[in-house]
Amino acid sequence: MISSHISTPLATLLAMLKSEGFDISTSKLIDVQKVLANLGDEKLKDFSELRSILSPLISRNKEEQEHFNAVFAKYETYIKEKSLRSIEKIEVAVEKSKYR
Repeated sequence: MISSHISTPLATLLAMLKSEGFDISTSKLIDVQKVLANLGDEKLKDFSELRSILSPLISRNKEEQEHFNAVFAKYETYIKEKSLRSIEKIEVAVEKSKYR
């Protein structure tokens, strides 16, 4: 299982949401920061938990909630693929160092 690291303040997710038409105001950013500051590391790494926590802060209605979930799924895939690429780079570097 891949251990994914989610960086706070989730700049990539917020940029993705903005590009999808979500209104990410300064007050919403502050609300997100306050909530994230009170979460433990385990909850920050749990995509399902994070989605459940952030969705009501960002979404104003059911349609936005569904849209949020779709964007969040893309974000989750992006983070997991990025983590996998990082792991693969480390494995290649380790292999190369064995032959030096």
